Amino acid sequence: MKVLTMVSAILLPLTFITGLYGMNLKWLPFASEEGSNAFWIVMVAMVVIAATMIFYFKKRRWM
Repeated sequence: MKVLTMVSAILLPLTFITGLYGMNLKWLPFASEEGSNAFWIVMVAMVVIAATMIFYFKKRRWM
């Protein structure tokens, strides 16, 4: 149960970011720039968020 909770906690912010950028709104950062590296910036941000949460869980000995 603990592992499932941690997986859910890690995937929740990543799902939110993916859903927000999937709406194709013009006012989102990096959304209106043609030829930008928006995809890679968002992907790196998502990896950093997931890695930070995993590090936090391991530090607290929950994992």
